[in-house]
Amino acid sequence: LILESIVYGFLTIPNLIKNKEFWKTVRKNAPMILMVMFLIWTFISCMLAPGAADTVLGEKAPKEEEILAETLNGCYNLKDGFWAFLMYGSVLLATMLLGKDKIKEKKILIKTFVVSILILSLITIAITAYANVGNVEAYSIYAKWSLYPQRSIFRNSNHFAYVLSMAIMAACMLAFTEKKIIEKIFYIVTFAALTYMLIINDTFGAYLGVMISLVVLLLYGIGNIILFSTRKSTMKEEEELSLLRKILSEVGIFIIIVAIFTSLSFTVKDENDNLYAVKNMQVFFRDIGMFENFAQESSTVTSTEEYDSSVSEIAQIGSGRGKVWVRSIDLVKQRPLFGYGLECLLFQFNGQFGINEGRTHNLLLQLLATVGIPGTFMYFLALGIIFVRLVKNWKTWDDIEKICVFVGIAYIITSMTGNSTYYTSPYFMMFLGFVAATSWKKDKDVM
Repeated sequence: LILESIVYGFLTIPNLIKNKEFWKTVRKNAPMILMVMFLIWTFISCMLAPGAADTVLGEKAPKEEEILAETLNGCYNLKDGFWAFLMYGSVLLATMLLGKDKIKEKKILIKTFVVSILILSLITIAITAYANVGNVEAYSIYAKWSLYPQRSIFRNSNHFAYVLSMAIMAACMLAFTEKKIIEKIFYIVTFAALTYMLIINDTFGAYLGVMISLVVLLLYGIGNIILFSTRKSTMKEEEELSLLRKILSEVGIFIIIVAIFTSLSFTVKDENDNLYAVKNMQVFFRDIGMFENFAQESSTVTSTEEYDSSVSEIAQIGSGRGKVWVRSIDLVKQRPLFGYGLECLLFQFNGQFGINEGRTHNLLLQLLATVGIPGTFMYFLALGIIFVRLVKNWKTWDDIEKICVFVGIAYIITSMTGNSTYYTSPYFMMFLGFVAATSWKKDKDVM
């Protein structure tokens, strides 16, 4: 089949190159083509994983069957192997197949997601409060029901933060896009509850993702106001009043949203009476300074021992992620083309550097180290094309596009300090699929 495909390809490529309609189709479906190419490249990386481990670790390398099982099935808890990647692709495709005009159906899925995370958050808030009063039997009770303070049903607080960041921005945008006052109020309250849960979850990457999304939302609002002022002279009086009321309503909602986010950030404290947000912000700026010092020092080192000593000094950066990030870059330098295969980094971190860690805690570094530079480029280029198309059409966003843009920003920022896994990534793929078929240019041009 492969040989026949190659022969057929060589026979048809000359005609395809001359066919303008073919290139229009390719351009239109570029994100999905890149995603398919990414999955193919990822599969090749996974198949090469045993050889990669043997080359670097030699006798320390696990058996070929163990490496293949790991790279295809994933590790025992995160299960983010190749089969999971195929599942993410199927979720993306399924949501794309809903079509561009199924706004009502897409909203039902988004609302179901938001309300589900709200219920889960309220239960977790209650459990966290119960744990904080010092009940010694608390954790045995939580274990029985698989519900824990801060992290809820998730294995790690970081994983819960992923879905919280998406649910928060979805609730925020539903407050803007819904027509009924009662629904707007409900989603504003939902935003408040989910933000409170995010703060006590204590995952700063997700908090930063939501904060940056709100800043971008402010810029989007300013853009709409400027657009309204430039078009006002061409509008009928009724149309002008209607749009003015809409803008004033959205300004009011944004002020409430920001007030909620800010007030919770400066009132919610941990068990040591420290403000979660302020404490994490201080650590964040400290880490930036430490990483700058490391970059300067490492550029002048002349031996492996000096470099290793510099790396150990930044171990505490990013809640212990600093050393992992630097060593991830070392792994990328070793195998820049195909990486070490999905979920195979534990072998390298442990075997080469003595680090008991199987993840980079950074989506970009994770992909670079596991599927190489070309695979990572394909993935982020697909995301970039979708985002650029959305930005080009910002004047004509429908409700779903508004929601998905800001959910996507929050998720990507969160992923720079977190670990994706099989029970968080599909939600992002759902939102991505809703807007993956956005065209380069829309026919209409209205606010």
